[in-house]
Amino acid sequence: MCILFLELCDSPAGDGYRLILASNRDEYYRRPTDHAHHWQEAPNVFGGRDREPGREGGTWLALDTAGAGRFAALLNVMGSPSRADSRPRGMLVADYVRGTEHARDYMHRIAAAGIEYSAFHLVAIDLNPSSGGMWHYSNCSPEDGVAGSVVHQSRGRLALGNSLTDQPFRKVTAGRQRFDDILDKHGRSTEHRERLVAELENLLKWDKEHYPDERLDGRAAKGNIRKEAVHMHSAVFQRHPAYGTRTHTIILVDADWRCDYFEMTLGENRETTMHPETSRWNRIHKTFQLESPSGK
Repeated sequence: MCILFLELCDSPAGDGYRLILASNRDEYYRRPTDHAHHWQEAPNVFGGRDREPGREGGTWLALDTAGAGRFAALLNVMGSPSRADSRPRGMLVADYVRGTEHARDYMHRIAAAGIEYSAFHLVAIDLNPSSGGMWHYSNCSPEDGVAGSVVHQSRGRLALGNSLTDQPFRKVTAGRQRFDDILDKHGRSTEHRERLVAELENLLKWDKEHYPDERLDGRAAKGNIRKEAVHMHSAVFQRHPAYGTRTHTIILVDADWRCDYFEMTLGENRETTMHPETSRWNRIHKTFQLESPSGK
C-alpha cells in the first residue's frame, strides 16, 4: 500500500525547488527487487526494479536524467477487481522513462488502454517548463467514483495513496497536511536542504495509525483483507510480519536543475528473506545535473 507526496513548480525562485517528492513503496518482503541504479538498457534512467518472475523489469518509480528530467510513479488501488489476464502495471513507469513520447501523449495512450490493467494511479512528470508539467491518471471504474480522465497541472501539490483520488484514506489526508507543514517550514529555500530531507524521511517513517477509517474499511472489504489486519494499513509507514514499507524515496530538483535522489531500502539487493525488525536499511544518495531547456 504505497503513498506519494509531491510538489511541482514550473517557475521557482532562485533558491527554490522545481520538484519535491517523498514516496513509500510497500511490498511483500519476499519479492526480489533491485535497489536504485542506472539501467543497463537505458543508462540515463535511475530507479529500482522489480525482479519478481513474470514481472521482471517493471518499477514503481524511476527518473529519466536526460535533458530537463522526466519522472513517473505507480501506485496500486486497494479493493478494485484484479484482472486475471491483466498487463503488468510496473511497465507503465518503465516504458515512459525509457522512451521519448511526450507525457501528455503517453498518458492519453495509457488511458485508452486502461481496461487492460488492474487498478492503478500513474503520475508522469516532465520538468521542462515550456512543454511539461504533471499528468495523473487512474483507471478505476466509474462505479468506484473515478471518471478515469487524465488530469494535467503545471504546478501544485499532490498526495496519493492506494485509495481513490476523490476518496483518500485518512493517512493520505494526514500525510498531506504534514507534507504541507514541512514544505512551508523547510521547502522554500535550498538553504534548508538537509533539514528538508530529514523531515521528509520522518514523514515516510510515520507509523501512527490513522484509524478508524470508513473508506479504508470499505476498500479493504472489497479487497478481501482480513478485518483484524485492516488497521495496520492505516499508517504511512507499515510494518507487518510478511509485508510492509520497504523503500523510501526522496527527490529534490532545485531551480538550478540540481537533482538529489535519496533511496532508503530495507534489506540487501534482491534479498527475499528480510525481516522488518532485524534487516538493515541501505541508503543511496545520487546527485544529477539536469539540463536547463534555456541553456542557462
